Amino acid sequence: MKLAAAALALLTGLLTASAQNAPGKLERTRLFGSDYIRETESAEAYRFRVFWTRRNEEVQLASSWSKLDFTVASHKAGINGVSVYLSAPIALRNGAVFISLLDLQTAVQPVLFPPKNTVNVPILSVCLDPGHGGRDPGNKESRRQEKQYTLLLAQELRDWLTGAGLKVTLTRNADNFVPLPQRPEIAKQRDADLFVSLHFNAAIAEKDQVKGV
Repeated sequence: MKLAAAALALLTGLLTASAQNAPGKLERTRLFGSDYIRETESAEAYRFRVFWTRRNEEVQLASSWSKLDFTVASHKAGINGVSVYLSAPIALRNGAVFISLLDLQTAVQPVLFPPKNTVNVPILSVCLDPGHGGRDPGNKESRRQEKQYTLLLAQELRDWLTGAGLKVTLTRNADNFVPLPQRPEIAKQRDADLFVSLHFNAAIAEKDQVKGV
């Protein structure tokens, strides 16, 4: 019971602390080849109710305004009923729940605590991010690969947006691999006002059964 309570408290505090502090400042643990983080200080600002739906397997965080579902050793998560696929699986180590730093920053935190945009700030520079590339083909169907279509779409959008008077850059201009953490950094380095990641979803289920982000 104590281990389970500690694990749940860790994940609750993790999300709360992340809303108030830069995630990069939290203690990191290397798991599955990625940086994971856990709670370094207790915070109760958002008062999530936390419990195991299946002990040591599935955990849920809930408040009056949000509900999150995580499965240990899985990439799949749920945020307010919407399926979200994480880049790295949720981990359980010695009673502590871990989530990858990248997923906290890019999948969970932006949904729970969306940044507030300043009103009437013009968008003059756009960074387009063609998904996948190089050794990462993305979704494949016969000889067709997602990485090819994301690049073609990015190039077409670049021409269209440039014609509209915007400054446009791409995270990749050819079939080369760009690590996921580097993509938003490229946009920051180029002072982009807007960062748009391009992907093509695929599913074998019926249309009315497809859900998620």
